[in-house]
Amino acid sequence: MTFNNSGSFNQSDNEVQLGDSSHMNRISTDSYVRMTHKSLLSLSLVHLLSGVDLDSLDVNVREGASFTNISGYTEWVSITTPLISIGWDWWLDTQQNGFVLRRIGAPRSNIMIVDSMQKDLDYTSVSMLLEDVIDNFNWNGRVLAHIAICCS
Repeated sequence: MTFNNSGSFNQSDNEVQLGDSSHMNRISTDSYVRMTHKSLLSLSLVHLLSGVDLDSLDVNVREGASFTNISGYTEWVSITTPLISIGWDWWLDTQQNGFVLRRIGAPRSNIMIVDSMQKDLDYTSVSMLLEDVIDNFNWNGRVLAHIAICCS
């Protein structure tokens, strides 16, 4: 999948391109890879793994029907050095036509976004920027395909 600057997606293998990849920083002593928001948008990511939370398969039995909450996790990594990792949890939303995976909670990552003065943004701002990136690329299909193979 490729995400270009116009916001469209192109399907190709396992890769998500979030723009042009010209800005990559070194890993810091605190284990973060510092980059600007623009650099974040230039990352190429590949799907590493996804899974279903086994404890989410508890079924609440009701008369005539049952309701199951299905949730899981996914991890994506860069194809660059240093390695960038972004992971997040998801849940299966069946309230619409068909179903879709939705990100839940804050993402986990070794990314620290810096401002134009190279100062770290606060945790909330970094989390919001990562959430925006995650929520605006088509990761659902790759995760669904992976869990269909590994969890069946």
